[in-house]
Amino acid sequence: MSASTLAYLFDRYFNGLATPEEREALMELLAKEGNEAAVQRLMEEAWNDFQAEHPVFDEGKSRQILQNVLAGAPEEVAPRSRLFSIARVAAAAALVFVVAGALYFLGRQKDLRGTIAAGRPDTSRLVRDIPPGRDGAVLTLANGRQIVLDSVPNGELSIQGNTRIVKQGGRLAYVSQGAAGQEMLYNTMNIPRGKQYQLILPDGSHVWLNAASSIRYPTSFTGKERKVEITGEAYFEVAKNVKAFRVKIGEAEVDVLGTHFNIMAYDEETAVKTTLLEGAVRVIRSNASHLLKPGQQAQLNRNEKGITVIDDAPLDETVAWKDGLFFFNRVSLPAIMRQIARWYDVKVLYEGEMPDLEFGGKISRNNNISEVLKILELSSKVHFRVEDKTIIVMP
Repeated sequence: MSASTLAYLFDRYFNGLATPEEREALMELLAKEGNEAAVQRLMEEAWNDFQAEHPVFDEGKSRQILQNVLAGAPEEVAPRSRLFSIARVAAAAALVFVVAGALYFLGRQKDLRGTIAAGRPDTSRLVRDIPPGRDGAVLTLANGRQIVLDSVPNGELSIQGNTRIVKQGGRLAYVSQGAAGQEMLYNTMNIPRGKQYQLILPDGSHVWLNAASSIRYPTSFTGKERKVEITGEAYFEVAKNVKAFRVKIGEAEVDVLGTHFNIMAYDEETAVKTTLLEGAVRVIRSNASHLLKPGQQAQLNRNEKGITVIDDAPLDETVAWKDGLFFFNRVSLPAIMRQIARWYDVKVLYEGEMPDLEFGGKISRNNNISEVLKILELSSKVHFRVEDKTIIVMP
């Protein structure tokens, strides 16, 4: 298992959320030679977090707490409501002691490196691996010409009106060369499944596009407003300008004046979600509208009218994809598998009746699919089989 698996299991365990299988897997990883540096780094991060949240603590009791936690019974250390804090104290006791103590308490003398303990999910079915998504997009110019961006070199790709189109790695930028012409030219960027890309619009606004998304935009903003149209998911950092910035999403629209926000509008999801991180946006749907404040999320349910506003939006979870993470906070299995399907460009099929499960945790989007599925298996009662580009989910 990779370092990301160790970090995931560590976080689950010391927050009191680990299943018996996850605890057992963590014990094996802690006991494995070569993991000492990774364990120490995780403990340092836990200690730094604890110091920030609890500047005063009883260091005298922390070593005994650590021994109890490492012995595999975190629930007996304290009531669940205090488990997180006590686990942080345990992690903070002494970094050197933690590494050495973990190996001691977990029985380093036992050779666990070549064994899979009874009761652990059988991941041997994950024989075919699929790499993670990568930067890539298809640009359609105003004349209909298409450019596959992940197969052309960096540099100038075209000139549209008075605007140069320049590729810079995983990003495309529109650079003005003077006064814009009167003719409005539109380009479209399509992001296939299994890809992502960044775009700098002619006004300097920065757009991150997730897998299975698209954006249509003018090559220069010559009118009284700046207007783009998207499908799928995009994160915007809009450049301040006297011209209003508008994003069209199907029947709805988001009006912006210099701000950071995320729009998730996949057809297969039950709602279009606009989440505001900074500034102000107004979400408009038919005759309804709502002005969002930072930290709020507007939800447009596809089967209902009107706008639902969530005051305490899950900001980290919402923009995690942009930062290279899957972030699950009580997310259902089907919702997780839809994210995985888009990012790894796979089909998902279900065999048998699925348990009603919710997941929590962070997983790197840079992992191969086998690593992601192993973590999900350890966290639940479901199993996976990979056949070519299809994932079969089984109870």
